[in-house]
Amino acid sequence: MMTGMRAIVAVRGGRLWVNLARAAVVVVVVVAGGFTVWYRATYHALPGQQVPSVHWCGRDYQTSGPSQTWRQVTALERSPIRAVGQYPPLSWWGQELFAVSPRMVHGPGGACTTVVYLRTGQDNYQSYTLEGGP
Repeated sequence: MMTGMRAIVAVRGGRLWVNLARAAVVVVVVVAGGFTVWYRATYHALPGQQVPSVHWCGRDYQTSGPSQTWRQVTALERSPIRAVGQYPPLSWWGQELFAVSPRMVHGPGGACTTVVYLRTGQDNYQSYTLEGGP
């Protein structure tokens, strides 16, 4: 049997763990909410959602036309098409992103291609064109 002081310490210790657990839940919710808001602002979609536009090379690209096969994509382009990464880049469900790029120079202030392709299936590619011109 516990004495009076031991019982008070045990109850306070139990409350401490409950308060720490609540604080941890609040922190997780705030961080997840902040990440979701940032992700939506950057990638124009919620995590796991199909993207209506692509943000790459510091620019925004909008969907243009229906999906195409690889053969159709390569027939339209004169320059080589290369894989440039995964989109969105910070996700485990990202899809492979391809760009028409004779020189693989990209980034803010660099040369950006006017069309990118997002692999949406086994032989299915969605094209996105640059917004606002070169």
